[in-house]
Amino acid sequence: TAIYTLALHAALPIYEWFLTPFLRGTTMTKSSMRVACGFIVALAMLLSTSVYAAETFKIAYIDPLSGPFANVGQMGARHFDMIAELINDSGGLNGQMIEIVKYDDQINAKVAVEKVKQAIADGAKIISQGNSSGIAHAISGTVLKYNTRNPGKEVLYLNYAAVDPALTNEK
Repeated sequence: TAIYTLALHAALPIYEWFLTPFLRGTTMTKSSMRVACGFIVALAMLLSTSVYAAETFKIAYIDPLSGPFANVGQMGARHFDMIAELINDSGGLNGQMIEIVKYDDQINAKVAVEKVKQAIADGAKIISQGNSSGIAHAISGTVLKYNTRNPGKEVLYLNYAAVDPALTNEK
């Protein structure tokens, strides 16, 4: 029950964040809702399977931060930063502060795979990405290989927006 209480504690600020726009008569974008829901699910999964030390909990954000799609990637990065700030302001994740580490994939699958490897080497426990189903396939395969080769050191891949049916099981 302590794990579920902690997961609830981490999720409450996000839940309040969900309600605020509705109480003001506005709505959130589907993208913002996906990011927040994915964050909650990922954190709950990790809380139920691991014990953490006092260091920061790193989440890699791998999306375009330069080039023609930089505005989309930068907006997503701001969403992740906002959610991490809400969780950190309420005491963090099991006492750990969340750090969003941003990596520019340049909308290139080969670059994205290198960024995943770099993020894992930098200590990221969650790899997040959403802008390109092609890149999502490359990252998914890379994370699967890493997790298979490194039992006990698995990372979680959170794809928050790619919609290829092969990724969503909606065939």
